[in-house]
Amino acid sequence: ICTVSCLMALGSVKPQLKFHMTGFLNAGGRPQDLVELLFVSVAVLGFPSAVVSIALAREIFQERGITFEAPPPASDDGTQRYRRGLEALLAVNGEGHLRPLEAISPDLARWSIEFAFGESLAREGLE
Repeated sequence: ICTVSCLMALGSVKPQLKFHMTGFLNAGGRPQDLVELLFVSVAVLGFPSAVVSIALAREIFQERGITFEAPPPASDDGTQRYRRGLEALLAVNGEGHLRPLEAISPDLARWSIEFAFGESLAREGLE
């Protein structure tokens, strides 16, 4: 997971990333864990890196005949997403780094908590 994460962060090493994603599965890693890592990468690394990584994971899954069922979407109206996000944020780093962002763009600060932490980092699939 660490090697795959580092290669995802580099962003320009597709052959190596595919090799290590495949190696992760060969070593007994679960496809679900790889997918959860991709969710986290969206929040931490951003969409460009995640899009490349998702495409490689899909390619590997197709080559291996792995089918993956996406988890069902949240069943509530989204109100719990902010609460989960704030809990995840406080567990990771506290909320101090979002205070300056709140002063400039309260909506972006809230979105960061809801998406990056509430949707991506508060998921139960990968601890």
